[in-house]
Amino acid sequence: MLASIKKILYATDLGSNSPTVFNYAVSLAISCQAEIHLLHAIEPLGATGRTLMRSAMPENQLDQLEREGLKRVHESIHQRLTEFARRELDSGDEAATLVSQIIIAEGRPETVILEQAKKIGADLVVMGPHSQSTLDRVLLGSVARKVTHLCPVPVLLVPIPRDD
Repeated sequence: MLASIKKILYATDLGSNSPTVFNYAVSLAISCQAEIHLLHAIEPLGATGRTLMRSAMPENQLDQLEREGLKRVHESIHQRLTEFARRELDSGDEAATLVSQIIIAEGRPETVILEQAKKIGADLVVMGPHSQSTLDRVLLGSVARKVTHLCPVPVLLVPIPRDD
């Protein structure tokens, strides 16, 4: 029995290589008659950032500022993802209906991707490698590496063209 791909989770950082990776998700979605769920993860403010902000203002004021800022960030990213999808899918009626959902979630990117893949019942995750540095791969691990090791569904890592 052949694998059925009906839901594709496309994870993006909206970086300069996003269109290259998205093109693969779109091609697969058209071939498989699947829907695409666009995902962007917002990393939480780190401990150092919160400590610096706490030194400048009271905790209740910081919490309110953080909530308001997060709301604006969500709105801005949603708008950017919507415009990105429109721009990249400007090739006809079939492509325009491929994106069924835009998801913006807070947390570490690898955790968000894994959670959302499970939540939407994704059959495939499409993403690009986010870091090429040796230090990141050796000491920290990359988002793509963690997702490929932990994801219960197949992950398509689209290589980023090098500027040689």
